[in-house]
Amino acid sequence: MSPHHLAFARNIGISKICLSVAVAAALALSTAARAEVSAADAKSGLVECTQDLLKDHNPGLADNPDRLICFQAYVSNFNTKPRSGKPKFLGVPHWVSHRIKRAPSAPESGERPNAWFTVLELADKGIAPIHDSYAFSTKFRKTHKNWYERGHLAQKYLAERLGNKAAFFTHNVVNAVPQRSQFNKGPWLTLECMTGAWANKFGEVWVIAGPVFKKNQRITWLRSDNHKKAVPVAIPVGIFKIVVRKQGDQWDVLAFVYPQTHKSYAKGPFDPEIFFKSVADIERMTGEKFLSGLPNAAQLKQMTADKLWPVAKSDFDTGCAKQKADVN
Repeated sequence: MSPHHLAFARNIGISKICLSVAVAAALALSTAARAEVSAADAKSGLVECTQDLLKDHNPGLADNPDRLICFQAYVSNFNTKPRSGKPKFLGVPHWVSHRIKRAPSAPESGERPNAWFTVLELADKGIAPIHDSYAFSTKFRKTHKNWYERGHLAQKYLAERLGNKAAFFTHNVVNAVPQRSQFNKGPWLTLECMTGAWANKFGEVWVIAGPVFKKNQRITWLRSDNHKKAVPVAIPVGIFKIVVRKQGDQWDVLAFVYPQTHKSYAKGPFDPEIFFKSVADIERMTGEKFLSGLPNAAQLKQMTADKLWPVAKSDFDTGCAKQKADVN
């Protein structure tokens, strides 16, 4: 473990964190660095970052660990790096990764928490937002119909395949970025339903998703109108998603970058192919590194898909009836 990680652990308490190091350009954990999750964190859905859990949700697909926060259904690599100027922290993850297994006709429960969870230790330091960071008055919402919402990166309905409890704790702000309402409820939901259909067809897929900010451009901040002391959250200009599957010894990848607004969002059906990018494109946009643990990483990173993986209507879950209807 590097001196930086050791110092970081001493400063904030090893009992409250999960640390990681890069090993052979792939994500792995030092077994000595893992500690039990505190009682307070457990109430927010956090679990121990065991090596098995990390391999399950991130088998060498995303690198550059900052602050790994683990849940049953996903892993969040939260951004704790201070920036120049104020606010000091972006309040969003670098990326969230999760594995999705086959579960045809998986239902979606209506069960949701009354308020989103956070990581208390990070929130107390102003590093992570809280529920109120995204809260706006009814008056404001009425005059801003396409305002920003807590947009899931690991989707609730896909986590439902692991049980209601796993889905419940997708409502943690370390699993969210501000997303325009029209985008979140339209094209982003379509891609989430497609992801579930791919998992049903191929047996399993992995997803890495996160924010995109324009380099050397002033950041716009989400600031609650009626909770003015709540930590503000940086608004990304776009959201990326990398979907990976394995067949035998071969890996395949689809990569997307969606802008927050686009003329095609006005009315469905929504076509994900419009937003194809290569993983190399996403690395340039974000400064992150992906797929380093895969044997054909160099080739996969340069590929830009020209069509979606095929699915049948029967591959879609019951909660994705609208997206199912759009499939030929």
